Amino acid sequence: AELLAQKAAEQKAREAQEQKRVEAELLAQKAAAEQRVLEASEAGKRLAAELKSRLEAAAEQKAKEAQEREHKEAKAVERLAAEAEEHTRKEAEHLAETAAEQKAGETEEQKRKAEVRARKMQDAKDRLHMAEKMKEIQEQAMKEELAKASAEDAKAQLKAHTPVRSLSLLTSAASFTDESLEGRVCKVVC
Repeated sequence: AELLAQKAAEQKAREAQEQKRVEAELLAQKAAAEQRVLEASEAGKRLAAELKSRLEAAAEQKAKEAQEREHKEAKAVERLAAEAEEHTRKEAEHLAETAAEQKAGETEEQKRKAEVRARKMQDAKDRLHMAEKMKEIQEQAMKEELAKASAEDAKAQLKAHTPVRSLSLLTSAASFTDESLEGRVCKVVC
């Protein structure tokens, strides 16, 4: 009977020890799982912060590029307007000199030439006016472009899977360039 009791006690001790080992293993697994969850949460926070930073940087870069593009186009329009104004001034001086020289005894042919020159002078003034209108149109177009870009960036920040789409705004083709703007204005002014 004592031997049986001893064996029973040993069996009970082994079972208790095994139970403790299983419980310890379960606790270790639980702790590891909690650690993984914590690490995943922290990684998610880091990723969210990184995405936010990239979106803000992309929006800032796009706004900067749009501002630089607007500045260049404004300079191009100002240059063309100045050239047109200078051409008009020289033409007016030439007409004034010619008028002074031919004030007495103009023939019909001279009158016709004077009318042609007067029309050219008026055309030059009209071209200058058109260049100024083109400048206003381009400035308005750039304002609309900036507003559109800002709206697109704001929408992109509300979506979870749009970093690529938001960043791709940087690579979208510029609506205006110095060459295209100058070419369009030159067709009117030149």
